[in-house]
This record gives sequence, C-alpha cells and structure tokens, in this order.
Amino acid sequence: MILGNKMNDRAISGVANIIHRSFDTRDEVQTYLCAYLVHTIKSGSRRFTTPEDAIACAADGDDLIESALRKATAGIDSEGIEEMLGRIDAGALEAFLAAGLKPGSAMNGAHFTPDCITDLALRILDVKPGDKLVDYGCGAGGFLERAAELGAGARSEGVEIVPSFVAAARVRARITGSQVAYSEGDMFSYYEDSVGTRGADKVFSNYPWGMRTKKLRSDSGFVGRALQGLPEYGRPVSSDWVFNRLLVDSIDPAAGTAVGISSNGALFNGADARIRKYFIENGWIRAVVALPEGLFFPWTNIGTALIVFGGGSTSAVRLVDATDLGTKERRGSTLGEDAIDEIIRRLENDGERSSSVSISELAGHGYSLLVSQYFEEAIEIENAVELGSLALDIRRGAGIGASALDAISCTEDTGVDYLNLSNVADGVIEGELQHIGKLDGGLEKGYVATGDLLVSKSGSPFRIAVAEVADGRKLIASGNFFIIRLDAQRVDPYYVASFLSSPRGARLLEAASRGTTLRALSLGALRGMPVPLVDLDAQRRVGTAYRAKLDEIGILKMRLERARAEITDLFDMEA
Repeated sequence: MILGNKMNDRAISGVANIIHRSFDTRDEVQTYLCAYLVHTIKSGSRRFTTPEDAIACAADGDDLIESALRKATAGIDSEGIEEMLGRIDAGALEAFLAAGLKPGSAMNGAHFTPDCITDLALRILDVKPGDKLVDYGCGAGGFLERAAELGAGARSEGVEIVPSFVAAARVRARITGSQVAYSEGDMFSYYEDSVGTRGADKVFSNYPWGMRTKKLRSDSGFVGRALQGLPEYGRPVSSDWVFNRLLVDSIDPAAGTAVGISSNGALFNGADARIRKYFIENGWIRAVVALPEGLFFPWTNIGTALIVFGGGSTSAVRLVDATDLGTKERRGSTLGEDAIDEIIRRLENDGERSSSVSISELAGHGYSLLVSQYFEEAIEIENAVELGSLALDIRRGAGIGASALDAISCTEDTGVDYLNLSNVADGVIEGELQHIGKLDGGLEKGYVATGDLLVSKSGSPFRIAVAEVADGRKLIASGNFFIIRLDAQRVDPYYVASFLSSPRGARLLEAASRGTTLRALSLGALRGMPVPLVDLDAQRRVGTAYRAKLDEIGILKMRLERARAEITDLFDMEA
C-alpha cells in the first residue's frame, strides 16, 4: 500500500543512518534491502526464528529479491535485527522504502535520474492512461515510480542489468502498489523479447554516456548488427547512437514519443555525422534540449542534452537552450517547476533560446546537434583584425610526458626553466619553475622570448601572460600553451593580453574552443581570433595600464603571503 502521510526528509534520513550504522552497509542499495527486511519483520504478525525465514517471507516467491536480500544481509545475526526493531519508527521506515533510490534523499544512489529530469521527461512524453511506457536502464525504478505517482495510468515496464537494482525497484513497487513490472537483463535483449514488433507508446532512457560502440556487451542481434555497421549509416563511434536507435525502433516514430539523455560529445563529433544526418533527414528527432551543468551529480561537469524522438519533421529540428535555467544546489544544480514550465514553452515557441533549425542549416554545421553552436551571441569587435595576421609566429609549446620531464629535470638551477600551466595565474608567470638539466631537440619549439604572448590551450578560464625572460636564461613553455610572437611594429603584446583577459576576449576564447568536459583551442581557431586594432599609441596606453594592474595584484599577493606567515606566529608573539 502507499503510505498515507508524507514523512519529512529528516525522518527518512534517520532510517538510513540507523540501518547503515547498525548493519555497516557498504552502499545505498544494501541499506535499502536491509530496511525492507526490517520492515517485513516489524510489520508482520508472525515471529521469525532465523533471518533466513524472514528473508523467505520478504521475498514472497520472488527469487531475484530473495537472492538480493541474502547478499545484502549476509553476516547479520538475529540479535542485530531484534535490536533494530525497537529503534525505527514504522511510518518512517515505510516512507523510506517508498522514497526509493533517488538524489536528494538519504539513498542518493550512484546511478539515478534526477527528479527534475524525470518530471521534465514525463511532461514531454505526455503519458496517457493505457499507454505502454518503457524505461530502458531503469535503475531502481525512480522514473516509472514517479510516473505511477503522478497517476499516468500507463502499462509500465522497466529493464535493468544490475540485479540488486531490479530487486530494489520491485520492493519499491510493492510498497507503493504501483503495479510496475521490472525485469532483469540488458535492454537490447529485452527489446527483442518484450517490445520488438509490438512496440511501445512512450519510451525513456538515461543510458550510459560516451561509451565506445565496441565496448557494448549483449548477446542480442540488435547490438550485433550495430557493431557490424548498418547499411544506412555504418557503425556509430559513440554508443549513444546505438541507444538512440533502440529508442526509435521501440516506437512508431510518427505516433510515439521517446526521450533519451545524451552526452554532448555524441551530438557534434565528426565520426557520427552520418548517423545524425540519417536520423535528422528521416524526421526521427523532434527536438534537442541543452541541459544546465551539474544536474547529474557526481558527473557535474559533463555536458548533457535531452533528445526527443518521434513526431519530428523532415525539414527542421527544434533546438532549445536551457542552460540558463539551472538552480545551484550544494552539490550540482536542479531544475525547478518554473524552469520546467519554461522548457516546455521553449519547445513549443521560437525565442532567443529556442528555434526550429532547418535541415539545410544543420547540414552546414556537419549535422551537429550541439545547441550552443546555434545560439552563440555575436560579439561585436570594431576594427577587427585576425590575431594570426598580427603574429610573426604562432606555435604550440614543447609537449613532453610527465615521466620524460622528470628524467630531464633537476634541482640545480641550470638557467633553463620549464613553464607549466600552474605557473601562470592572474596574468603573470609566478612560482618556482622546474629546472631542465638536459636539453634535446624536441624542446626547442617551446622556447619563449621576452614579449611572447602565452595562451593556454584549454581553459575556463584560459590562462594568459606576456613572457619576461631574464638575460642569460631560457624559458621553455609546455605543450599546454600556445606561444604567440607578435609583430612589435604593429601591436603591443600587453594590449592583446588585456583584450583577451576582458569579458569580450574571454567570450571569444570560449566560443572558439571545442570539447565537452574540457574545452580546448585549436591553432586555427586561435589564428582566426578577431582583435580590435587601434593605433600603437592607444595600444600602449592600454598596455601600460594593464601592466600597472598586474603589478598591483603582485604587491597585494606579497602582502597577503606576509600576513599569512605572520598570523602563524601571532599568538606566541602577543600572548
């Protein structure tokens, strides 16, 4: 039965803490299953003589639940369980089990779909009574239990490959009375055995992101065909597109709807352009929603998107930028009700962050579905000149591995220093540099001269500095830097550094960089970077003011370090 009254989070968290401390559980799933065993004993009228009897009663004929309970409670004796019974409130225990494995609760499992994504996906799917609703990779049942809680009235089925998660999902369905059917197995085999030609009306999947296709493991013909390469578009490089094809094949694309959560990398990589083209031109993709960072704790820095399949057009795809709608939390971020409402509005209407993008425009971007490429604000630069045209030379520093660097570095000051990313902060080179004791030809490309502009290859923010190399010394920049030797007759390096450090310059660097978890600049993108070119006198005024501020920051840092050193001795000096 469903618990009649809502217990607060503190009471639910208290149950988890008691179970965890008493049974020394190793993870949230074990805690949950142990709680179910305690619930069975506490709520029943009979007295059990051994834990095995209680496990059999709790499983109630479900072999998977019984096996999971035995593993979860191995080593727990009867006395420990008896001692537990008097410490836990029955209502809080049932509320804990009804809450299930989800973020924000005491469970906080490692594999989950955040509640806000569940609610957003359900709004998009618009599940009707009698619909067949399938969740591929359902975990512990959070998505389908939420659908049941909202009264969707669907025929809901979930499949999950981890047995203990399936057991937890079935337990939760018993507690809530949701009538959701959960199966153990891989989603591809489940599709062939249970979905296939009959199809589903609505489908959801928060599948594993960014796996290489060759790492997929399944005995199903579906995966076998994907690994061999389909005649329509060959073999996908990212497994995201194997999962996406599963979603499309599970519905009637003209009448059904599927929602998948994808990593950003699969949306724009060149290797999968052919498959994106096929999906787009067949009208399989209705919309792509760029999600805010931080929704999927602990993978908070991975860029993700929600893809809507089915009911699409062969002429355009709706692209929505929702990256501005996240609300920061202690760990990551979330989407509130107003944000979800706004995403639904953007899915239905054009605006500054929503547009129906034609296939011809998508084709011009290599069939990229990375939403940010279509909503980048134009950055106005007066008298713009490409950075490459102002440079005598632009090159990467000397790339050398950590072990190789250790082999040639030394503690003795040889007059040759190696510059790492960590040595550039607040526009200047600082800290102790590694000394190089043995030079080889591969390091020559990394030589830096006074006046050279250094820009880090990757960033957020990017690191920028103008080199000042003392007479008689040599400085070698690592491969993480671009070394830009500017034409001093045309441009002041400190002027360019000031511009790149400004908000407009930072936005240009960010827009020119590519990548998902770590954005990086290419040499070509850096050469094409626009710089506002004014006369040399004006440049020098800006450059001089910029250097003065760098000096001011340096003085403040010295004062801060002095104060930190003095505070450690303050008590002994003053007491």
